[in-house]
Amino acid sequence: MRLIVHICRSASPLPCLVAAYLMAVAAYPIIRRRNAACIVTVAMACVAIVACLFTIPREWVVVRALAALLIIDLIFRLIDFARQRWRGDFDVSWKNYCQFLITFPWLVAVFGQKKRRLRTDQRILADFLRLVLGFAGTALGVALLLAANKIAALQSSFVLDHITKLFIFALTVESISQALCGAERLMGFDTRPIYDSAVVSRTPADFWHRANTRSQAWLYLNVFVPSGGRHALARGVWATFLASAVLHEIAFSIAISRITGYQLMFFLMQAPAVLSSPRLDRLARSWGIWGAALAHAVTVVWIGATSVFFFDGIDRIFPFFYASHRWQP
Repeated sequence: MRLIVHICRSASPLPCLVAAYLMAVAAYPIIRRRNAACIVTVAMACVAIVACLFTIPREWVVVRALAALLIIDLIFRLIDFARQRWRGDFDVSWKNYCQFLITFPWLVAVFGQKKRRLRTDQRILADFLRLVLGFAGTALGVALLLAANKIAALQSSFVLDHITKLFIFALTVESISQALCGAERLMGFDTRPIYDSAVVSRTPADFWHRANTRSQAWLYLNVFVPSGGRHALARGVWATFLASAVLHEIAFSIAISRITGYQLMFFLMQAPAVLSSPRLDRLARSWGIWGAALAHAVTVVWIGATSVFFFDGIDRIFPFFYASHRWQP
């Protein structure tokens, strides 16, 4: 409620976003060309767009974080359009380019994906239920978070607190993803949830395939493939997680006005786990149901243990996230 009041009382986030989108729109005449000026323009535009976040007062941590989500989406779209324009012969009008920059559906940032539309008869009741249940799950997650913070055992034990918050976070994020996907599909967009049942992942690679499916699609086309990942898997995986790590570190650092390095650590730790996933998957298949259960348990423990670094950023944006004292400095 206080966040809504702050936003209504001041227009400071609005100039930030307006300036960012105007810069992206103004870059069109140059990035539509396939020359060196295109690369330089995209790089300069991305830096200038990120700099817009600093116009938001640093004490408005939550507002900065939410604005960063929109800014990242915009940068993704700008880079992907430039990549496809550089490699292809297609010509896009200024109007279609501006429509592509619109941040809806969120993180559908690969040029051409928005064209995947549903027919009227494909917008079914299930999508409406997805929207309603998603909102209900989100509300339940918030209620559980507030209730959990009053439990003395969680206040005195970071381990118990983290395990509890891991469950609540998974429930809330999955619910938000379902609600957003339901709204998008009811509006005619052929999308899938951002987090697509990540809790059932059998290996770390499977988890990252299901977690943030839209960023995964963008990273695959704009980082993994260009880095040679199709022929050099290890190099592609490391490059992909490095890009994700840098993006998250920048976004969290701007939001909390502090560089911790924890986002960098979290995402770089995932690369070796993903590269080891084929062995874990073979073990799961050879041992049948017990192997599958063991692989799933290993994945849950790994993601849960390393997520303390990721959740540090969440707790700094939302100081009420943990009931106990954080162990990190």
